[in-house]
Amino acid sequence: MRTTLGLLLLIGAVSCRFFLDRDPTSFFANGTLSCKLNKTWCFHVKMYEDDFGFEFANDVIDFYGTRCTSLEQHEYELSGNQFGDGLWNEEYEINISVTHNCTISGKKRRFRRMPQIVPVETPRVEITLDLLDVTDLGNEFVEHYV
Repeated sequence: MRTTLGLLLLIGAVSCRFFLDRDPTSFFANGTLSCKLNKTWCFHVKMYEDDFGFEFANDVIDFYGTRCTSLEQHEYELSGNQFGDGLWNEEYEINISVTHNCTISGKKRRFRRMPQIVPVETPRVEITLDLLDVTDLGNEFVEHYV
């Protein structure tokens, strides 16, 4: 029991040292979403670093909270920092997730874009996504915008 606890403390100390010694990577993303259905629509945009493909483990870099508009197009901006991607992982897997209700049925859908894989040594990453029509885009039906 003491050996296991000692090993866990050692791994924790090494992990903390690993993350604290890193310079942050600054992320900035922007884009414009479009809905062609001529109705009020809502959306939520999130930029995150994908960890192991498990949503609960992902590091949220920033999010553009739920917005509703009657305009056909709406711009968004995201920015934030990351201080490394964990032990033995030297690349960020940056994803942008969009949840929206610009659907004929009115049900919410979610989709994601994986715009970049970036080495953790990169000081600044800028991601610009061109105009994206989200009308009925996405296969995953969801209850909530977040």
